[in-house]
Amino acid sequence: MEKTCPLCKGKKVLRTGRTSGKDFWGCVNYPITGCPGKRGLEGQVFGTDGESPFSLGPKGRAMFDIGRSEGMSFEESLEFAEAWEHDEENDPYK
Repeated sequence: MEKTCPLCKGKKVLRTGRTSGKDFWGCVNYPITGCPGKRGLEGQVFGTDGESPFSLGPKGRAMFDIGRSEGMSFEESLEFAEAWEHDEENDPYK
């Protein structure tokens, strides 16, 4: 498994998600720079556009979090949030 952050190539640090309680490999630079790059314990990459909720805007991320809290998988939550953002951006009544 890759031993660096997928974004800034910093070292990885084992962390635990505040809301999920799940362990993941986070970027050592996150507290300093806010680098969102991280990897799951199995090596999957999160934190890059198209691969994680970081490709979403703030409201889309909130919708992603709602999906996860309702028991949706990562992929289902991301699809739900992307569809919501698309509908929100194309709302003719705004």
